Amino acid sequence: MATKTKAIKVIAPPLEYSTPASLIMAAVAGKANLEQVEKLMILQERFEKRQSEKAYNKAMSEFKANPPQIIKDCQVSFKSEKTGHTTSYKYAELVNIVEKIDPELSKYGLSSTWCPKQENGKIGVTCRISHVLGHREEGTLWANADTSGSKNDIQAMGSTITYLQRYTVLPLLGLACSRDDDGQSNPESKPAPVAEIVKKQTLQDMVREEAKKHFKTPDDFKMWRVNNNLVEDLTKATELEMAKLFNYLKTKGQ
Repeated sequence: MATKTKAIKVIAPPLEYSTPASLIMAAVAGKANLEQVEKLMILQERFEKRQSEKAYNKAMSEFKANPPQIIKDCQVSFKSEKTGHTTSYKYAELVNIVEKIDPELSKYGLSSTWCPKQENGKIGVTCRISHVLGHREEGTLWANADTSGSKNDIQAMGSTITYLQRYTVLPLLGLACSRDDDGQSNPESKPAPVAEIVKKQTLQDMVREEAKKHFKTPDDFKMWRVNNNLVEDLTKATELEMAKLFNYLKTKGQ
């Protein structure tokens, strides 16, 4: 004897109720109790978190499909007093990195920020890459204050923070400079003056050129810096202060 089967009709929820947020609205309209609404709100938070993670991953994938090219624009050479060998290397200045990555990140709803900290005598910098929908990834590096040369305490901290800013943002974005030869010693190279630094363009020049796009006179630019608690005297500013100022100027133009 053949067995009769009964078809069960499955009714899909209306499209307007396809997200937790729409279900919450429907529940409130249907006079749902507080416990039911709270459960739906938890579901909505999980839904938004998953969506923001997906959006972040998609944005990073698109960013990496056509990454900015970062050239090492600074060269440092110094001679060791102990060995007599000359060490020479190139690196990408922070302002160069920021200038290249910020416009590209913003195309995909991404942004980079740094948070410096100090614990147990060490300096740390946390870099965060954030998406407009809320998801973010971060990484932290620690180092001692750079007491080389004749730096005072503040300058030593600033030098280390700048160094850590460079070396936290690049790994998070999966980027590398044109040549990664930092700290490579070359005994055969010609001797060079101690701490000789060669730059294509100084930070001050870049800041002044960018300022001309936003301010009519140098006095207007100076007043803006004072009002925003930025460096007042450009001739006495550290590299970190100049990089921060340049970043503010680029943001002002967006």
